[in-house]
Amino acid sequence: MRPAALFACWRFRAKDAHRKFPELPTFIESGFPGFTTITWNGLVAPAGTSKEIIDRLAKEVARAVRDPRVAERLANFGVHPLGNTPEQFAAQIDADIAVWATAVKIAGAHEK
Repeated sequence: MRPAALFACWRFRAKDAHRKFPELPTFIESGFPGFTTITWNGLVAPAGTSKEIIDRLAKEVARAVRDPRVAERLANFGVHPLGNTPEQFAAQIDADIAVWATAVKIAGAHEK
């Protein structure tokens, strides 16, 4: 798989209440003062997809999320539209793998 475009991001920080669900406790209120994570939505393409196609996908996704109607719909779900580059998306995936691999190790989780 090749990262093509990260089009939306939802960042959770310990102190932030979700604007759509203000009654839910924050991470600090739930006992996790340093917790930060993001949830993202993006497009990936099969390995071997040409750079030209990947770049075109990224360009069109970035254009789409800049459309005020799309941005408003995403905001209604509490999502911040990004439309970043394939390289930035790949870096986000790599960072997430490192964070969650550590979490799995700390939790002692293993494959059955």
